Amino acid sequence: MASSLSHNAYRLMDASLERVEASRRAREARDPVMCIYLGGLAVECLLQAIVHLDTQKHDAGHNLARWLGRCRASFQDAVKAKELRASWNHLCAVWRNEYRYYSKSALSGQLRKMGRTRGIRGEQESQLNEAAKRFLESVVHVHNKGLAAWANYTKK
Repeated sequence: MASSLSHNAYRLMDASLERVEASRRAREARDPVMCIYLGGLAVECLLQAIVHLDTQKHDAGHNLARWLGRCRASFQDAVKAKELRASWNHLCAVWRNEYRYYSKSALSGQLRKMGRTRGIRGEQESQLNEAAKRFLESVVHVHNKGLAAWANYTKK
């Protein structure tokens, strides 16, 4: 019973809003691991909320692209449009649910392996903070589009 509580569209949307704010606070606190993890989780909650307006199936795991694939076609088109494509691709390429277990050093290594610190000057701390800033910008870009879609889908 407890797990079904999280599969309510309105609860998921509330969680999404809270996770975006938590991601921002983590960024301000210079905690790039939590900034990136919570930002990705915010988008995952947003996508799940939109999906759960239409179905209670919860079968896409922690895969942002699969959750988007379950969303309404109009939202999929909006996210894949030129305006959001780079932000969406950034989120999908970088975010992993496993980051909640990562240290800064582990995240740094992962981002370096992905090529996501290339061109960012400075030591590990500076690179991580800049990578987190860029990730959060992508989160906010996609999240804002999701909020607009949510408002449209839920207006009475």
